[in-house]
Amino acid sequence: MKNLTNKLSLNSLPLLLLVCLFGFQAANAQTCTPQGNQTAYGDGQWKGYLYNNVTTFPPTAAAFAPANYRGYVTRSANFNQDIGEGALPAESTLCTGTYDANFIMRYKMQVTVAPGYYTFNVGGDDGYRLSFDEGQTFPENVSDWSDHGYHYETATYYLSGTVKLILEYYEHNGSSRVSFDFAPASCTSSAPTTITGNGTSSCATGTTLTATGGTAGVNCTYQWGIGSVIGQNIIPNQTGVSISVHPSSTKTYWVRRVSAAPCSTTTDGVTRTVTVANPAPGNPAVYGDGVWNVYSYIGNSLDLNPTIVDYSGYYTDATLGYDSQAKWNKAGAPSSAAGYQGCSLPVDQFTFIAKRKGFTCGSYTVKMENWDDDSRLYINGTQVWNFNGYSGGQPIQNIGTYSLDANSTIELRTGENGGDANAKLTIVQINTPVAPTSITGVSTICKNTSITLTATGASPAAGGVYQWGTGTVVGENILAETTTNTFTTVIPATTTYWVRIKNTEGCYTAGVTKAITVPAPLVYNNGAWNGTPTIETAVEIQSDLTMSQNIEVCSCQVKANATLTVATGKTLTVKNKLTVDANGKLIVENNGALLQIAQVPAEGNITLHKTGNPLYRLDYTMWSAPVTGQNLAAFSPQTISTRFYKYGYAITNTTTNTGGEYYNLIDPATNNFMPAQSYLIRMPDQDNTTGYNAGRATLSFDGIFTGVPNNGNYTTPASVQGNRYTAVGNPYPSPISVKEFFNQNAGVLDANSAIYLWRKKNDYRQSSYATITLAAYTKNSATGGGAEQGVYFGRDNNTWLLSQGQGFIVRTATNATNTNITFTNSMRKAAPASGSQSFFRTGEDTASRLWLNITDGQDGFSQAAVAYMEEGTLGLDYGYDGKMLSDSSDISIYSIAEESKLTIQARPLFTAGDVVPMGYKAGAAGEFTIALDHTEGVFAEGQDIFLKDNVLGTTTNVTNQGYTFTTEAGTFDDRFEVVYATEALGTNNPQITANSVIVYKEGSSININTGTAQMTDVAVYDIQGRRLYAKSGINATTAVVSGLQVQTEVLIIEINTVKGKVSKKIVF
Repeated sequence: MKNLTNKLSLNSLPLLLLVCLFGFQAANAQTCTPQGNQTAYGDGQWKGYLYNNVTTFPPTAAAFAPANYRGYVTRSANFNQDIGEGALPAESTLCTGTYDANFIMRYKMQVTVAPGYYTFNVGGDDGYRLSFDEGQTFPENVSDWSDHGYHYETATYYLSGTVKLILEYYEHNGSSRVSFDFAPASCTSSAPTTITGNGTSSCATGTTLTATGGTAGVNCTYQWGIGSVIGQNIIPNQTGVSISVHPSSTKTYWVRRVSAAPCSTTTDGVTRTVTVANPAPGNPAVYGDGVWNVYSYIGNSLDLNPTIVDYSGYYTDATLGYDSQAKWNKAGAPSSAAGYQGCSLPVDQFTFIAKRKGFTCGSYTVKMENWDDDSRLYINGTQVWNFNGYSGGQPIQNIGTYSLDANSTIELRTGENGGDANAKLTIVQINTPVAPTSITGVSTICKNTSITLTATGASPAAGGVYQWGTGTVVGENILAETTTNTFTTVIPATTTYWVRIKNTEGCYTAGVTKAITVPAPLVYNNGAWNGTPTIETAVEIQSDLTMSQNIEVCSCQVKANATLTVATGKTLTVKNKLTVDANGKLIVENNGALLQIAQVPAEGNITLHKTGNPLYRLDYTMWSAPVTGQNLAAFSPQTISTRFYKYGYAITNTTTNTGGEYYNLIDPATNNFMPAQSYLIRMPDQDNTTGYNAGRATLSFDGIFTGVPNNGNYTTPASVQGNRYTAVGNPYPSPISVKEFFNQNAGVLDANSAIYLWRKKNDYRQSSYATITLAAYTKNSATGGGAEQGVYFGRDNNTWLLSQGQGFIVRTATNATNTNITFTNSMRKAAPASGSQSFFRTGEDTASRLWLNITDGQDGFSQAAVAYMEEGTLGLDYGYDGKMLSDSSDISIYSIAEESKLTIQARPLFTAGDVVPMGYKAGAAGEFTIALDHTEGVFAEGQDIFLKDNVLGTTTNVTNQGYTFTTEAGTFDDRFEVVYATEALGTNNPQITANSVIVYKEGSSININTGTAQMTDVAVYDIQGRRLYAKSGINATTAVVSGLQVQTEVLIIEINTVKGKVSKKIVF
């Protein structure tokens, strides 16, 4: 390329421009059809296609536009076209013109060559580029596509067969030259045929291997490697014909030749195996088991490149951490360590690796204190730390805190480049659990029995838990929910248990095992036992059995197609698990009992019968289910669906969010009995019993419960709203102890709460409830009101029971901290042998009791009890005092303590000077009688009982007869007292008061009763003071005013007695 400004002066520029202008006009004016097929290749020679009028440099593909094509030239395979600053010579295959600048040529040649390497020399002024794939690519080492003076590139390529070459060249301006030549490269080396040398090596001697055979080209070199695959694991810096090796184990070597440049090609290779006479002991792949295996290698490579390092031997170190200087001097090598086995190492250029598997389960801090030189640390196969260089001037490296166990691995690699060599890894355990040493508990137990196993000798450390499982292999069959040292389970067959400690990081200590043997159960089949059942034996019922006596067993399984019947008055006691197989049956007849001791869930359904009291069609019973899964509607299918109730608090005013306690309807079709809760259910609406459907005859309903028997502890929420009453019930298929119920719910129940039982035939005028405390039982007077139950609650309250299926009501304490009512297996008792669940007075106690009834001469009735006993006080006694349960009854009697009205009151042991305040409620004015119902203790032995009337000033001995009095309607808390000593009777003769005179309306008459004061005369006045009636000379304590002709209004009754005058108002 030439610089035009060096040849032309400014004065000649106009002429040049003019000449160029006319010259281009002439060129453009000529017409020519370019020759040649632009796609054709010259065969063994170049066809060069010319394109003119290029305007962009370096040219783009647009320069090869058909409009720019001007023909072609032919050149030999190797050519040098140097036209300097002139123009291309005219050729017949080119359109006429001057081509000295702004043109581009595309040379094409097809050649057929023998396979081999060829050297290409390509040059140009200006740009040039050579393609071996028909112009798709132009390698950079044979291309320079830019404006420049002449220069060339040389490159060697492998060719084979027919090759289509394209050489592109452009001339911008100035000098013009393009050259090309190629020839086979000088690559004459062939593969060696053998490796000579000693095929046996040792630590001391080593061996020298030499490549022989084949042709070694000029300046060729060699390439050595390890392994049977030639080309892999190349040994660096080994290019000679021979190599000295010191393998520590049998090893295969290979060699091949490398041709000199420009070919730089490799030949095929040959292998030779060298056997080591005395291989270095140890297996570098193996971790030390609880110790460090320290392996050494000749050569420095942390990657253990087999082309660099040879294994030389090992030693062991039993410390927790690893410190190389504890075994060998830093100026030496690992082979100087005590106990080292293997080949000696040089003091420089070696590698040593410490490997350990197994640590006491726990958390560890890991630190690198020093190292020399490059080091890496792996924990459980993962690289956690790396440092290139030695530790001089570096702080201690805190690697981290890790959970390690018997399967954990640590590997430390250190390479020595020169000078000193050492490594120190510090490992400190920070949370050390101690493995259990034994499992305590029985070794032999009956089938399906609950057992408690305890791991001893262990210390889990912070956050650690126990892990239990089954089988003789610790770690298998894990019991996931058991994480404490005590484990309770039901064992169906001989089983081995194991336990170990799991820490917070998930590692484990060693474990211990314990085998529990389960003997074969006793069997009842074909009417006979094969042994005698006891509380310590498991039994299987394989054929039908009706119990004629109580049976106690450790566990019980009723097999398919067998029926076990617990007869009335009999108890089946199961210490542990009860199982009723599919198609097996367990039937508990009325007042029979199924009693389980351990809190082991039963498996399978039972059927329990409970016969209710004789009741009429419209009467109710409060039921509680002894099983789980019993539907309400299925229990009493003939009861109208709108006559199932559940007692509880209900919101009746959504505006004020207030309500009260009611028997609320419950859908029997969609609800089951819930354990420990009770439901009020009306009698069947229809039955075949004569007169029942018409309401003239009673029916003892057979309540049949079917489901899984309830066992274990149950709680039900206690009401804290309204009056705080909750309907609960015995949840078990056995009776429960009244005393244990009170004892175990202390703090939950109100201090004066009783147990209130629904006991009556339907009669809205009477109280619905009988009452039980630990002091006494009181009935109500309604038909079916529980009078017959009194004999069941004798002097010894330790024997008082609540039957299966029995629902009842209790009251929650004010501000109770625990608001769950609890039932436990320890409350459960056996069925009384009588089958009636009555309680014989076989127990002795010091209690003395009296029961007082109040009646109105018609159907009105109420009962209260006073009990003198060691547990009683003059205050309120939890479990012993029973608050009067107010309902719709028209009449009631109660004693009073601390302003509480009590149906049952317990007081200290009897003294004759005691005074018991008594109150009563009368729904209507009239005549009433208070009388003894029955007595116990000192009262049954002759102690008199007196009723003092504070209104009339009288005291009456009611031991053998009742006391009749008249009263107005209302509640009266201070009229009566029960006293026992004559000195308490008093001798005063009080004046008459308004409270001692009773006036009440009965029909169209007015009844007057002045008690002990004799009347002399009576007058009746209206509110304006007009006298409507008068009578004198009465001389009696009672009088009747009749015949008054007045409308409804307030009248004033004026009564004169020998003790004074009294006036009283009455609405007539």
